[in-house]
Amino acid sequence: MNLIVGAGTTLFLIFVQFWAPNNTKLNFTIHGLWPEYFNNSYPEYCNKSAIFNISQIQYLIPILDVEWVSYNGSNIDFWKHEYLKHATCFPNVSEEQFFLDTLHLFDNTDSTNTFQSNNIKTNQTYQKNYLNQLFNGTFQCSENNNQSILTLWQCYDLNLNQFSCPIWIDGSCSENITFQS
Repeated sequence: MNLIVGAGTTLFLIFVQFWAPNNTKLNFTIHGLWPEYFNNSYPEYCNKSAIFNISQIQYLIPILDVEWVSYNGSNIDFWKHEYLKHATCFPNVSEEQFFLDTLHLFDNTDSTNTFQSNNIKTNQTYQKNYLNQLFNGTFQCSENNNQSILTLWQCYDLNLNQFSCPIWIDGSCSENITFQS
């Protein structure tokens, strides 16, 4: 993966996946890959002159339409948003490389397989710590009950070595959480 950030920075990466119970092929889909500082802040829209050019990733659209799905608008608008807000903060990374690298990370984490191979069931309650360990990440839950999983967050250093996310990322979930169908 080529997400190289300038020397001396204190960045790490957050890879975020949506829980996607209505998706017919996957239990999880990509939300995004975001740079984050170790002081609980993050850069965004780092290159105001950047332009999203869908033709650079045209050949990826069949994959993106399955693995990187918008649940609130068009997929292309969602990819554009993720690229302009987050990917522009990775110097020397092309639009194509950002999407390729994020897809590669998604394929390597294989959260859908973790879900299925561990016999996790929807609408059953699990201890948050158990799921955090199983998925090697932390979950964010809906604000209305703090039990319904919305997203999975996983943290990586700039060499794509996964590590436990900082405490402030340990989401909005209660101790007992559910994958709602």
